[in-house]
Amino acid sequence: MKRTLLSFCLVSCVFIIAQAQVTPNFINTQTCYGNQTTFVASSSLPDNSISMWQWDLDGDGTYEMSGKTIISLFTLNDTNAVMLKITPISGAPDSITKNVIIDPLPDVNFMANNLCELKAATYISLSTISSGSINQYLWDFNNDNVTDDNFSGDTAMYTCGPAQIYDTKLICVSDKGCSAFTQKNTIVYPNPTAAFSTSNACVNANATFTNNTDTTNINIAFFLWNFGDGNGNTTSNPTHTYTTAGTYAVDLIAVSLEGCRDTASSSITINPLPMVVITPGGPTVFCVGGTVMLDAGIGFSSYLWSNSSNAQSIAVSSSGNYNITATDANGCSNMNSITVTANLLPMVSITASDTILHPGSSMILIADGASSYSWSTGSYSNNITITQSGTYKVLGTDANGCAAWDSIVVMNENPDDVYVSSNIMTPNGDGINEYLVIESIDNYANCDLTVYNMWNDEVYSVSGYKNDWGGYGNNGKQVPDGPYYYIIACDDKPVLKGNINIILR
Repeated sequence: MKRTLLSFCLVSCVFIIAQAQVTPNFINTQTCYGNQTTFVASSSLPDNSISMWQWDLDGDGTYEMSGKTIISLFTLNDTNAVMLKITPISGAPDSITKNVIIDPLPDVNFMANNLCELKAATYISLSTISSGSINQYLWDFNNDNVTDDNFSGDTAMYTCGPAQIYDTKLICVSDKGCSAFTQKNTIVYPNPTAAFSTSNACVNANATFTNNTDTTNINIAFFLWNFGDGNGNTTSNPTHTYTTAGTYAVDLIAVSLEGCRDTASSSITINPLPMVVITPGGPTVFCVGGTVMLDAGIGFSSYLWSNSSNAQSIAVSSSGNYNITATDANGCSNMNSITVTANLLPMVSITASDTILHPGSSMILIADGASSYSWSTGSYSNNITITQSGTYKVLGTDANGCAAWDSIVVMNENPDDVYVSSNIMTPNGDGINEYLVIESIDNYANCDLTVYNMWNDEVYSVSGYKNDWGGYGNNGKQVPDGPYYYIIACDDKPVLKGNINIILR
């Protein structure tokens, strides 16, 4: 009996593996515009189970390349829909589509101010990038192909020597590692007096700056403001909105037509916004069906949540990022957010080789989709063996502590049903398990039998089966040891499918 169950398990496992899904996926190297991209495919199946990997690189429905690993050069600085189709040796093909982004190069540019003899020149990057951001600036002031770590920001100060031509180079590197550069000649010229006034302001309110630069006997080309928070402006009397409270050092650079300049510096104080704190009334991570209360606190004149609620607190039952904008008595507003996660319940399922229990036999019910299980029979295993019909339930709990039910109904066999008496054949002449025997075959006018090996090749078929197949093929020769599966169709009864293990020892 143990040998029979073991053989059945081996056959069932092979059958399940043969029907496994592909679950395609792929990774690709991140690249900059003008470089090649390497794609590597993967799946839930071993490579020797794959017949073909096909790639559609431009989303037109045509597969331009094939192979598990390919290399391609995209000619457009864009997002490309790349589809991978994997065809297994046995089973249905499957595909996956991902967006592959070809990252742009920075458009590098800079300007130099105050290029006057023996004066400190200010080099300001005007570089842009179509997507992403520039996070590294490398300056080379004398064209020696060596960048100075002391001048690595978007604004650099460099003291010019005697009047002469300087070859200055700026290399910009994006947040994706893409780099580009530009190079310019800077000429030192001979010097205006910059001045401005301002007053304190609040966060998110306009701060006003008044330009008081003396332009007597000098032609001003432009003004460049540095507001101290990484932002600038080139208007004469600008306004600027600060997003963070604090004291900022503000610079005004006045530049003549010859490029000579003077810098005026002052400070401005930006008053803070009110503090907004969201306090959850319980865990913010729970299972679907749970809830948590989010409270923005007292002391505000109005509230506005991202779900349009105007209450101080809200009850949340679904995953998401919840924002609150609170306004105090002075009309100053601030925002905060909190993330709530409602974990999905596990997809618990019960599988069995059949739902009909044959007389005197047993059946294994297998639970899947969770980390631990509790059956209605009292068992805590992932599988149970039953000998009686009935409704069987299992409660599955996942790693997050979320639980879900599944059930299966097992019925006793109808005496007239078609079934095979044994899933093992030993055609060795000892008179035991010599043939594939269909119980109650005499109750039917005709039974058709077809037998396949585990590679889905037909090895035997017959119409009007008489319980006389002894493990030989259509060619009359004995088939090898191993697992096979059969299909039996008797009159108008449902088709019977199953596994048979042939042992020739």
